[in-house]
Amino acid sequence: MRFVFIRHGHRVKGQDALTPAGRDAALAAGRFLREHGIAPELLCHTDSRRTRETAQLVAQVAAPDCALLDVGTGFAAGASAQAVQQRIQGWLQQHGKPAQVVAFVGHDPQQVAVGRALAGGRIAVPKANRACALVFDLEAGAWLLGPCFLGTPESP
Repeated sequence: MRFVFIRHGHRVKGQDALTPAGRDAALAAGRFLREHGIAPELLCHTDSRRTRETAQLVAQVAAPDCALLDVGTGFAAGASAQAVQQRIQGWLQQHGKPAQVVAFVGHDPQQVAVGRALAGGRIAVPKANRACALVFDLEAGAWLLGPCFLGTPESP
């Protein structure tokens, strides 16, 4: 199974909505996945508006038939690889169907935690302040792509 972590697009300062550049970055993330033949069957997101909007735009471009699932919170700082995999399995149980590609739209701190956990600390996942995708093969225990920065950076 492949796991894709997508950092949400940039948000409007003081709000939870995406900026126009944030929407463009989310669409770029969808194009990136489509161009690499990665079509999520389940696309999860946190309960924030910006992750939901990013997930909807990614799905629109990369996998229009994928299921969207609000999973509430993301991953805790310092999450282990086992905790990440257990969380993904829980999402699949909620979904009620198997999937070969599961994607998650989250936030910077979660991106760093998941990236380091799955890579055993062997990957640098810098705070990017823009949409970013990481693609991991859970069976092989290896990164396939990432971090791949999408769109243009905006000031915080």
